[in-house]
Amino acid sequence: MKSIDLTSLRNVYSTASLQALQNTGDMITQQISRLPEKLQQHFRGITQAHQTIGYRYRAPTIATPIILMRTTAHSDEIFEDWKNLSSHSYLERVVPGGTYSMLNPPHVRALGLAIEETLRKFGG
Repeated sequence: MKSIDLTSLRNVYSTASLQALQNTGDMITQQISRLPEKLQQHFRGITQAHQTIGYRYRAPTIATPIILMRTTAHSDEIFEDWKNLSSHSYLERVVPGGTYSMLNPPHVRALGLAIEETLRKFGG
């Protein structure tokens, strides 16, 4: 699969973020290579299109607080630039579980407590 030229993004993303993007792309390529050839071709096209769109998109800065509840399923570098999305404030909370398992027992309890604590802190 042809990869996106990440060097053109050096003025937009930090080195750590670019490395995380490259690692994610490598992982996807490895997973796709396990599929039958016809499916590999299909998913390579979809993945290439998503990478191109994702790498070129620049979210506008918003004037509202951002509160990110995340797990350790992804590296810290993936979220490194999120703080720049808000001209207000940014708070990141790490909770147990994975992207989907954080919403199920036993992890959902820790997520609920983190949300409750965050709302209390911000007067909600």
